Amino acid sequence: MKQKNTFYSKIILLFFSLIFSLLILEFGVRILSPMLPFGPYFDLKPYHKVKLYPNLKGVSSPAWHTANKWGMRGDDPPVNWEECFTILTIGGSTTQCYYLDDKKTWSYLLQKKLKPIYPKIWIGNAGIDGHTTLGHLLMMDKVVKRVKPDAIMFLVGINDLGLSLSGNIQANEFERIFMKRTSGFKLFLYEHSRLLQLAYLWEKILIDDVTVKLTSGHGNYIPTKMDAPENLPADLREMLPTLPNFRKNVISIINKAKELNIKVMFLTQPSLYGDSDYWSSMKAISYWLNKRKDSISAATEWRLLEIFNHELLRICAEHNVECFDLATQIPHSFEYFYDSCHFNEKGAELVASEIATYMISFDNY
Repeated sequence: MKQKNTFYSKIILLFFSLIFSLLILEFGVRILSPMLPFGPYFDLKPYHKVKLYPNLKGVSSPAWHTANKWGMRGDDPPVNWEECFTILTIGGSTTQCYYLDDKKTWSYLLQKKLKPIYPKIWIGNAGIDGHTTLGHLLMMDKVVKRVKPDAIMFLVGINDLGLSLSGNIQANEFERIFMKRTSGFKLFLYEHSRLLQLAYLWEKILIDDVTVKLTSGHGNYIPTKMDAPENLPADLREMLPTLPNFRKNVISIINKAKELNIKVMFLTQPSLYGDSDYWSSMKAISYWLNKRKDSISAATEWRLLEIFNHELLRICAEHNVECFDLATQIPHSFEYFYDSCHFNEKGAELVASEIATYMISFDNY
Protein backbone atom coordinates (compact mmCIF):
# COMPACT_ATOMS: atom_id res chain seq x y z
CA MET A 1 0.00 0.00 0.00
CA LYS A 2 2.86 2.30 0.87
CA GLN A 3 4.56 1.52 -2.45
CA LYS A 4 1.30 2.28 -4.29
CA ASN A 5 0.99 5.68 -2.59
CA THR A 6 4.61 6.43 -3.45
CA PHE A 7 3.94 5.58 -7.11
CA TYR A 8 0.91 7.92 -7.24
CA SER A 9 2.89 10.63 -5.51
CA LYS A 10 5.57 10.38 -8.19
CA ILE A 11 2.94 10.56 -10.94
CA ILE A 12 1.41 13.68 -9.38
CA LEU A 13 4.86 15.23 -8.92
CA LEU A 14 5.72 14.45 -12.52
CA PHE A 15 2.45 15.94 -13.73
CA PHE A 16 2.89 19.22 -11.84
CA SER A 17 6.56 19.40 -12.83
CA LEU A 18 5.52 19.07 -16.47
CA ILE A 19 2.88 21.80 -16.08
CA PHE A 20 5.40 24.07 -14.36
CA SER A 21 7.99 23.43 -17.10
CA LEU A 22 5.46 24.24 -19.81
CA LEU A 23 4.52 27.47 -18.06
CA ILE A 24 8.18 28.46 -17.84
CA LEU A 25 8.65 27.58 -21.50
CA GLU A 26 5.52 29.58 -22.43
CA PHE A 27 6.86 32.58 -20.51
CA GLY A 28 10.24 32.31 -22.25
CA VAL A 29 8.68 32.00 -25.70
CA ARG A 30 6.53 35.08 -25.09
CA ILE A 31 9.66 37.09 -24.25
CA LEU A 32 11.36 36.03 -27.50
CA SER A 33 8.19 36.09 -29.61
CA PRO A 34 5.46 38.21 -27.96
CA MET A 35 1.77 37.49 -28.42
CA LEU A 36 0.29 39.34 -31.36
CA PRO A 37 -2.35 41.95 -30.40
CA PHE A 38 -5.18 40.41 -32.44
CA GLY A 39 -4.29 36.75 -32.19
CA PRO A 40 -2.27 34.37 -34.34
CA TYR A 41 -4.28 34.81 -37.54
CA PHE A 42 -2.71 38.11 -38.58
CA ASP A 43 0.94 39.03 -38.92
CA LEU A 44 0.40 42.37 -37.17
CA LYS A 45 3.58 42.95 -35.15
CA PRO A 46 3.56 46.03 -32.90
CA TYR A 47 6.27 48.60 -33.69
CA HIS A 48 7.86 46.37 -36.31
CA LYS A 49 10.27 48.47 -38.39
CA VAL A 50 12.06 47.59 -41.64
CA LYS A 51 14.22 49.68 -43.95
CA LEU A 52 13.62 48.58 -47.53
CA TYR A 53 15.60 49.10 -50.72
CA PRO A 54 13.01 48.38 -53.43
CA ASN A 55 14.03 48.29 -57.07
CA LEU A 56 10.58 49.10 -58.40
CA LYS A 57 9.56 51.65 -61.00
CA GLY A 58 8.13 54.79 -59.41
CA VAL A 59 9.07 53.71 -55.88
CA SER A 60 11.69 55.57 -53.83
CA SER A 61 14.57 53.75 -52.17
CA PRO A 62 15.20 53.47 -49.30
CA ALA A 63 11.70 53.26 -47.83
CA TRP A 64 10.60 52.75 -44.24
CA HIS A 65 7.91 50.19 -43.46
CA THR A 66 6.88 50.56 -39.82
CA ALA A 67 3.94 49.50 -37.68
CA ASN A 68 2.08 51.19 -34.83
CA LYS A 69 1.11 49.67 -31.46
CA TRP A 70 -1.52 47.49 -33.17
CA GLY A 71 0.89 46.22 -35.81
CA MET A 72 -0.83 48.27 -38.53
CA ARG A 73 0.76 50.86 -40.81
CA GLY A 74 -0.02 54.45 -39.87
CA ASP A 75 0.04 56.63 -36.78
CA ASP A 76 -0.61 55.16 -33.34
CA PRO A 77 -4.34 55.02 -32.58
CA PRO A 78 -5.44 58.21 -30.79
CA VAL A 79 -5.83 58.15 -27.03
CA ASN A 80 -9.14 60.05 -27.32
CA TRP A 81 -10.52 57.34 -29.62
CA GLU A 82 -14.20 58.17 -29.11
CA GLU A 83 -13.65 61.83 -30.04
CA CYS A 84 -11.94 61.02 -33.34
CA PHE A 85 -13.19 59.96 -36.76
CA THR A 86 -11.53 56.55 -37.13
CA ILE A 87 -11.21 54.40 -40.24
CA LEU A 88 -9.56 51.04 -40.93
CA THR A 89 -8.48 50.26 -44.50
CA ILE A 90 -8.59 46.51 -45.09
CA GLY A 91 -7.35 44.53 -48.07
CA GLY A 92 -4.38 42.66 -49.45
CA SER A 93 -1.05 43.96 -50.70
CA THR A 94 -2.66 46.71 -52.80
CA THR A 95 -3.89 48.20 -49.51
CA GLN A 96 -0.79 47.39 -47.47
CA CYS A 97 1.54 49.02 -50.06
CA TYR A 98 4.42 47.09 -48.47
CA TYR A 99 7.28 48.57 -50.52
CA LEU A 100 6.09 52.17 -50.35
CA ASP A 101 7.40 54.41 -47.58
CA ASP A 102 5.06 54.86 -44.61
CA LYS A 103 4.07 58.37 -45.71
CA LYS A 104 3.50 57.40 -49.34
CA THR A 105 0.87 54.67 -48.94
CA TRP A 106 -2.60 55.61 -50.16
CA SER A 107 -4.08 55.11 -46.67
CA TYR A 108 -1.68 57.61 -45.11
CA LEU A 109 -2.13 60.08 -47.98
CA LEU A 110 -5.92 59.76 -47.67
CA GLN A 111 -5.68 60.68 -43.98
CA LYS A 112 -3.55 63.69 -44.90
CA LYS A 113 -5.99 64.85 -47.58
CA LEU A 114 -9.01 64.53 -45.27
CA LYS A 115 -7.40 66.32 -42.31
CA PRO A 116 -8.61 69.81 -43.39
CA ILE A 117 -12.20 68.51 -43.41
CA TYR A 118 -11.92 66.13 -40.46
CA PRO A 119 -9.13 67.48 -38.19
CA LYS A 120 -9.42 64.52 -35.80
CA ILE A 121 -9.34 61.81 -38.45
CA TRP A 122 -7.22 58.68 -37.98
CA ILE A 123 -6.73 55.98 -40.62
CA GLY A 124 -5.09 52.67 -39.78
CA ASN A 125 -3.80 50.49 -42.62
CA ALA A 126 -4.73 46.87 -41.82
CA GLY A 127 -3.89 45.52 -45.27
CA ILE A 128 -2.13 42.13 -45.26
CA ASP A 129 -0.30 40.73 -48.28
CA GLY A 130 -2.19 37.81 -49.83
CA HIS A 131 -5.43 38.19 -47.88
CA THR A 132 -8.67 37.38 -49.65
CA THR A 133 -12.22 38.20 -48.54
CA LEU A 134 -12.02 35.14 -46.26
CA GLY A 135 -9.14 36.75 -44.38
CA HIS A 136 -11.07 40.04 -44.29
CA LEU A 137 -14.07 38.22 -42.82
CA LEU A 138 -11.88 36.81 -40.06
CA MET A 139 -10.49 40.31 -39.48
CA MET A 140 -14.04 41.52 -38.89
CA ASP A 141 -14.33 39.06 -36.00
CA LYS A 142 -10.85 39.35 -34.51
CA VAL A 143 -9.91 43.00 -35.15
CA VAL A 144 -12.82 45.23 -36.17
CA LYS A 145 -15.08 43.84 -33.44
CA ARG A 146 -12.50 44.79 -30.80
CA VAL A 147 -11.31 48.11 -32.23
CA LYS A 148 -14.76 49.39 -33.28
CA PRO A 149 -13.75 52.17 -35.70
CA ASP A 150 -16.32 54.55 -37.12
CA ALA A 151 -15.81 53.18 -40.62
CA ILE A 152 -14.06 50.43 -42.55
CA MET A 153 -12.87 50.62 -46.15
CA PHE A 154 -12.21 47.48 -48.23
CA LEU A 155 -10.16 47.24 -51.43
CA VAL A 156 -10.98 43.71 -52.61
CA GLY A 157 -11.00 41.34 -55.55
CA ILE A 158 -7.44 40.86 -56.73
CA ASN A 159 -6.48 38.03 -54.36
CA ASP A 160 -9.80 36.22 -54.79
CA LEU A 161 -9.09 36.34 -58.53
CA GLY A 162 -5.56 35.12 -57.85
CA LEU A 163 -6.85 32.00 -56.12
CA SER A 164 -8.93 31.17 -59.18
CA LEU A 165 -6.04 31.74 -61.58
CA SER A 166 -3.57 29.77 -59.46
CA GLY A 167 -5.72 26.65 -59.70
CA ASN A 168 -5.49 26.21 -55.92
CA ILE A 169 -8.48 27.81 -54.23
CA GLN A 170 -7.04 27.01 -50.78
CA ALA A 171 -3.69 28.75 -51.38
CA ASN A 172 -2.50 31.16 -48.69
CA GLU A 173 -5.56 30.51 -46.51
CA PHE A 174 -3.80 29.53 -43.30
CA GLU A 175 -6.77 30.54 -41.17
CA ARG A 176 -9.15 28.27 -43.12
CA ILE A 177 -6.96 25.21 -42.48
CA PHE A 178 -6.91 25.79 -38.76
CA MET A 179 -10.52 26.86 -38.27
CA LYS A 180 -11.74 23.70 -40.03
CA ARG A 181 -9.94 21.40 -37.62
CA THR A 182 -10.15 23.16 -34.29
CA SER A 183 -12.95 24.48 -32.12
CA GLY A 184 -13.93 24.90 -28.49
CA PHE A 185 -11.26 24.37 -25.85
CA LYS A 186 -8.54 23.53 -28.41
CA LEU A 187 -9.19 26.81 -30.18
CA PHE A 188 -9.10 28.68 -26.85
CA LEU A 189 -5.71 27.15 -26.01
CA TYR A 190 -4.35 27.95 -29.45
CA GLU A 191 -5.41 31.59 -29.26
CA HIS A 192 -3.89 32.07 -25.80
CA SER A 193 -0.65 30.09 -26.00
CA ARG A 194 2.28 31.44 -27.99
CA LEU A 195 4.01 28.09 -27.54
CA LEU A 196 1.14 26.24 -29.22
CA GLN A 197 0.93 28.81 -32.00
CA LEU A 198 4.60 28.39 -32.91
CA ALA A 199 4.41 24.60 -32.54
CA TYR A 200 1.40 24.48 -34.86
CA LEU A 201 3.12 26.73 -37.39
CA TRP A 202 6.21 24.51 -37.54
CA GLU A 203 4.09 21.37 -37.66
CA LYS A 204 2.37 22.73 -40.77
CA ILE A 205 5.71 23.64 -42.38
CA LEU A 206 7.78 20.57 -41.51
CA ILE A 207 5.19 17.78 -41.45
CA ASP A 208 2.24 18.88 -43.60
CA ASP A 209 4.45 20.85 -46.01
CA VAL A 210 1.92 23.69 -46.16
CA THR A 211 2.95 26.94 -47.83
CA VAL A 212 2.45 29.51 -45.09
CA LYS A 213 3.49 32.45 -47.23
CA LEU A 214 3.85 32.50 -50.97
CA THR A 215 6.92 33.93 -52.64
CA SER A 216 6.57 37.68 -53.09
CA GLY A 217 4.56 38.57 -56.16
CA HIS A 218 6.04 42.08 -56.39
CA GLY A 219 8.29 43.11 -59.27
CA ASN A 220 8.50 45.39 -62.28
CA TYR A 221 6.17 44.37 -65.08
CA ILE A 222 8.14 43.64 -68.25
CA PRO A 223 5.89 43.55 -71.35
CA THR A 224 6.07 40.11 -72.96
CA LYS A 225 4.30 39.20 -76.19
CA MET A 226 1.82 36.31 -76.21
CA ASP A 227 3.51 33.30 -77.82
CA ALA A 228 0.35 31.29 -78.52
CA PRO A 229 -3.39 31.86 -78.91
CA GLU A 230 -5.49 31.74 -75.75
CA ASN A 231 -7.75 28.80 -75.03
CA LEU A 232 -10.67 30.44 -73.25
CA PRO A 233 -14.19 29.25 -72.41
CA ALA A 234 -17.12 31.07 -73.98
CA ASP A 235 -18.10 32.28 -70.51
CA LEU A 236 -15.08 33.61 -68.58
CA ARG A 237 -16.90 32.97 -65.30
CA GLU A 238 -16.01 29.30 -65.78
CA MET A 239 -12.43 30.33 -64.95
CA LEU A 240 -13.50 31.78 -61.59
CA PRO A 241 -14.34 29.02 -59.08
CA THR A 242 -13.81 31.47 -56.19
CA LEU A 243 -16.46 33.94 -57.38
CA PRO A 244 -19.36 32.37 -55.39
CA ASN A 245 -17.26 32.41 -52.20
CA PHE A 246 -16.28 36.01 -52.93
CA ARG A 247 -19.95 36.98 -53.06
CA LYS A 248 -20.75 35.03 -49.90
CA ASN A 249 -17.82 36.57 -47.99
CA VAL A 250 -18.63 40.15 -49.05
CA ILE A 251 -22.25 39.75 -47.94
CA SER A 252 -21.07 38.33 -44.59
CA ILE A 253 -18.73 41.32 -44.15
CA ILE A 254 -21.61 43.71 -44.84
CA ASN A 255 -23.87 41.94 -42.34
CA LYS A 256 -21.19 41.97 -39.64
CA ALA A 257 -20.57 45.68 -40.19
CA LYS A 258 -24.28 46.39 -39.81
CA GLU A 259 -24.40 44.33 -36.61
CA LEU A 260 -21.51 46.39 -35.22
CA ASN A 261 -23.09 49.64 -36.44
CA ILE A 262 -19.93 50.48 -38.38
CA LYS A 263 -20.09 52.27 -41.72
CA VAL A 264 -18.58 50.18 -44.52
CA MET A 265 -17.32 51.20 -47.94
CA PHE A 266 -15.88 49.03 -50.71
CA LEU A 267 -13.47 49.94 -53.51
CA THR A 268 -13.13 48.13 -56.82
CA GLN A 269 -9.60 47.03 -57.74
CA PRO A 270 -7.72 48.98 -60.48
CA SER A 271 -5.11 47.34 -62.72
CA LEU A 272 -2.28 48.19 -65.06
CA TYR A 273 -3.90 45.89 -67.62
CA GLY A 274 -6.82 47.00 -69.76
CA ASP A 275 -9.14 45.72 -72.47
CA SER A 276 -7.34 46.89 -75.62
CA ASP A 277 -5.47 45.46 -78.60
CA TYR A 278 -2.17 46.24 -76.88
CA TRP A 279 -3.02 44.31 -73.71
CA SER A 280 -4.57 41.50 -75.75
CA SER A 281 -1.18 40.96 -77.36
CA MET A 282 0.69 40.98 -74.01
CA LYS A 283 1.06 38.08 -71.61
CA ALA A 284 -0.35 38.43 -68.10
CA ILE A 285 2.51 37.98 -65.65
CA SER A 286 2.00 37.27 -61.95
CA TYR A 287 2.95 34.61 -59.41
CA TRP A 288 -0.63 33.30 -59.55
CA LEU A 289 0.01 32.08 -63.08
CA ASN A 290 3.34 30.34 -62.43
CA LYS A 291 1.80 26.87 -62.12
CA ARG A 292 -0.52 27.16 -65.10
CA LYS A 293 0.41 25.27 -68.25
CA ASP A 294 -1.33 27.80 -70.47
CA SER A 295 -0.86 31.56 -70.78
CA ILE A 296 -3.54 34.20 -70.66
CA SER A 297 -3.30 37.71 -72.02
CA ALA A 298 -3.17 40.80 -69.83
CA ALA A 299 -6.52 41.83 -71.35
CA THR A 300 -8.08 38.54 -70.24
CA GLU A 301 -6.81 38.98 -66.69
CA TRP A 302 -8.35 42.47 -66.65
CA ARG A 303 -11.68 41.13 -67.93
CA LEU A 304 -11.63 38.50 -65.19
CA LEU A 305 -10.87 41.13 -62.56
CA GLU A 306 -13.71 43.23 -63.92
CA ILE A 307 -16.08 40.33 -63.28
CA PHE A 308 -15.13 40.56 -59.59
CA ASN A 309 -15.42 44.37 -59.67
CA HIS A 310 -18.89 44.25 -61.24
CA GLU A 311 -19.98 41.56 -58.80
CA LEU A 312 -18.84 43.79 -55.94
CA LEU A 313 -20.79 46.76 -57.32
CA ARG A 314 -23.86 44.54 -57.72
CA ILE A 315 -23.66 43.19 -54.15
CA CYS A 316 -23.26 46.66 -52.65
CA ALA A 317 -26.22 47.98 -54.65
CA GLU A 318 -28.37 45.06 -53.45
CA HIS A 319 -27.43 45.70 -49.82
CA ASN A 320 -27.48 49.50 -49.96
CA VAL A 321 -23.76 49.80 -49.15
CA GLU A 322 -21.33 52.31 -50.63
CA CYS A 323 -18.98 51.09 -53.32
CA PHE A 324 -16.67 53.54 -55.05
CA ASP A 325 -15.70 52.27 -58.50
CA LEU A 326 -12.03 53.17 -58.09
CA ALA A 327 -11.04 50.90 -60.98
CA THR A 328 -12.63 53.31 -63.47
CA GLN A 329 -10.72 56.28 -62.05
CA ILE A 330 -7.16 54.93 -62.30
CA PRO A 331 -5.78 54.79 -65.88
CA HIS A 332 -4.26 51.53 -67.16
CA SER A 333 -0.84 53.15 -67.31
CA PHE A 334 2.76 52.37 -66.33
CA GLU A 335 2.68 55.82 -64.77
CA TYR A 336 0.69 54.49 -61.78
CA PHE A 337 1.71 50.83 -61.37
CA TYR A 338 4.99 48.95 -61.09
CA ASP A 339 3.32 45.63 -61.94
CA SER A 340 -0.13 44.34 -62.83
CA CYS A 341 -1.92 45.66 -59.74
CA HIS A 342 0.45 47.29 -57.22
CA PHE A 343 0.52 51.07 -57.09
CA ASN A 344 3.74 53.02 -57.28
CA GLU A 345 4.01 56.34 -55.43
CA LYS A 346 2.17 58.30 -58.11
CA GLY A 347 -0.53 55.64 -58.22
CA ALA A 348 -1.01 55.73 -54.44
CA GLU A 349 -1.26 59.53 -54.61
CA LEU A 350 -3.95 59.32 -57.28
CA VAL A 351 -5.87 56.63 -55.37
CA ALA A 352 -5.87 58.79 -52.22
CA SER A 353 -6.99 61.85 -54.21
CA GLU A 354 -9.85 60.01 -55.92
CA ILE A 355 -11.16 58.50 -52.68
CA ALA A 356 -10.86 61.82 -50.82
CA THR A 357 -12.73 63.64 -53.59
CA TYR A 358 -15.47 61.02 -53.53
CA MET A 359 -15.85 61.22 -49.75
CA ILE A 360 -15.84 65.01 -49.61
CA SER A 361 -17.92 65.73 -52.72
CA PHE A 362 -20.74 63.37 -51.81
CA ASP A 363 -20.48 64.02 -48.08
CA ASN A 364 -20.53 60.27 -47.52
CA TYR A 365 -18.95 60.54 -44.13
